[in-house]
Amino acid sequence: MLTLITFILTISIIVLVHEFGHYCVARFFKIEVDNFSIGFGKVLFKKKIKGTDFCLRAIPLGGFVAFSQAIKEKSNITFEDAKLFQRSLVILAGPLINFIFAFLLIVVIVSGSQQRIIPTLTHIEDNSFAESIGMKEGDVLTHINGDPVLSVTEIQSAYKEKLIQSIQLNREGKNLSLSIPGKSIDDMGLYFFPNKQNSVLVKALLDDMPAKQANIAPGSIISYINEKEVLSVEGAVDIIKNNPNKEIIITSLHDGETRTHTITSIIQDKKGIVGMELKSNMDYNDNIKSFKYSILEIIPQSFYKIILVTNTIIDALWKIV
Repeated sequence: MLTLITFILTISIIVLVHEFGHYCVARFFKIEVDNFSIGFGKVLFKKKIKGTDFCLRAIPLGGFVAFSQAIKEKSNITFEDAKLFQRSLVILAGPLINFIFAFLLIVVIVSGSQQRIIPTLTHIEDNSFAESIGMKEGDVLTHINGDPVLSVTEIQSAYKEKLIQSIQLNREGKNLSLSIPGKSIDDMGLYFFPNKQNSVLVKALLDDMPAKQANIAPGSIISYINEKEVLSVEGAVDIIKNNPNKEIIITSLHDGETRTHTITSIIQDKKGIVGMELKSNMDYNDNIKSFKYSILEIIPQSFYKIILVTNTIIDALWKIV
């Protein structure tokens, strides 16, 4: 229910801003507007302001601005009588004000307190390139290819498809430089928060579910699932949900003892579940840092986030097509 209410409110705000753009530009050019409606169907509320009926309707899934077919005031004109550039601006005003509204909203968000994941290495994959050049857990990445890096998100977005030539890191207060022979960040075997060996803890078990029936104990650490090392809650959940109604082998650690459990997951909403509530035992405060952008950084960061969101939407639509 809350999701539905949130969806309706979001759609209503978007429509209100969009139609308000059409209305404002139309009135600027003295074009007659008969009706400004949010929603469709039966009118629930109506108020006339300067010749325009402002209405709230029963079905909150859209809206419209209706232009008058007749002139009510001598100084006004109809939409059909307006010049081409005026009609064009009225039509463009809706999507344009939506963009401006979104940008201003992002500016407000960016102006507030932000959080970033500190690029501390929390796990080094065995026999990986990172291990071979001496990188260690606890190292903090400070520069990649000579450019400073401040967060894990920045590394994942800016360097995911770039070849790494050099890395600078801080180890216990000392700065180290490492040359990299053209490796991608994904090929180096590096992991950051929330990924860490033996960090996934069983918080609780559900009665009459496979995990409890297999004698997994609350407080156990899930170290492997199907012989794959578990480094995060998300990773553990992904393996289980992608194996519905299949046998799963879980390795747990409890009171210093390694235990092996063979479980058959059950299907719920086409996904596998075993009835474990998991949590990370990593300290959030050790890995997340709060900060604020300076006044000079807010606008560029806002444009960057608009571009990022736009690219994400385009990529999602492209995949659907």
